[in-house]
Amino acid sequence: MQVPEIEKKTGIDIYTTTTKGIGGILRQEVDDFIVTEITNREEGDSGKQLILELTKRNWDMHHVIRDLSRKFGISQKRIGFAGTKDKRAVTTQKISIHNMTPQAVDDIFLKDVELKVIGRSNRPVKLGDLTGNGFKITVRDIGLTEDELKTQLKKTTDEILETGGVPNFFGIQRFGAIRPITHLVGEAIVRGNVEEAALAYIAKSFPDESEENKRVRDHVFNTRDYAWGLEQYPLNLRYERSMMNHLITTPDDFTGALGILSKNIRMLFVHAYQSYLFNQILCERVKEGLPLNAAIEGDIVCFKNKDGLPDISRTE
Repeated sequence: MQVPEIEKKTGIDIYTTTTKGIGGILRQEVDDFIVTEITNREEGDSGKQLILELTKRNWDMHHVIRDLSRKFGISQKRIGFAGTKDKRAVTTQKISIHNMTPQAVDDIFLKDVELKVIGRSNRPVKLGDLTGNGFKITVRDIGLTEDELKTQLKKTTDEILETGGVPNFFGIQRFGAIRPITHLVGEAIVRGNVEEAALAYIAKSFPDESEENKRVRDHVFNTRDYAWGLEQYPLNLRYERSMMNHLITTPDDFTGALGILSKNIRMLFVHAYQSYLFNQILCERVKEGLPLNAAIEGDIVCFKNKDGLPDISRTE
């Protein structure tokens, strides 16, 4: 089967099954994609961290954190979370807020955002608290009868069992579904080229973007005219506009422009580059006919902890 060009950009250039897909449409409605965080945390009744359950609908995680910090009148650094979730979805996860009262939460309103106090802790919610995610996905307009669908699913399942499992690729959402840019920014950061990183995030365009977005990005990419860009960029491109505003007031300070973004977003860039390299290495392993479910000589093996997650203290 042919791998779509957008997936090739994320380091995925092979499929391990040959059976035909079932077709259909994903995420036709926001409610078609429901994500529930699975965590190993147990909360108590005391501690400096207020622990809440956050449910958001069609919200970017970083935008939610930014807007909540503004509503509470606090720094974003006081809000902790274990991982970002899909934007075009209904997602539920734990967050923590340092030194916050339950009563203050009652006064907060954001459209399509629900906050529920579930306890307190002395430990903030952070990366590493995430055990996994549960998904409920609706696929619409498949165009197959129930029997045809069952047959197709069985063929695919049988082929997966024969090959020893599914390659655990990082999917397109790690890189950006419309604009897979995060790993390119991350690579530039890792290589120490902050100018390339900032310019890529601000102005590198992709085919699936709107014609207007492509037009303004291409102009800024070719001219470096950030004042023009600030006038022409749509208001919803808030991060790009903030970075360009910094470059207008402080020319050539690309490190400062990246610093406009939150630490979580900057970490996401580097993690996305790690994910891109992982996808490439996994593809090479499959191409060489090496097993996915067994170690061979030369592999570095990381054992699992009690939650089924990598135990980084035990590698061989």
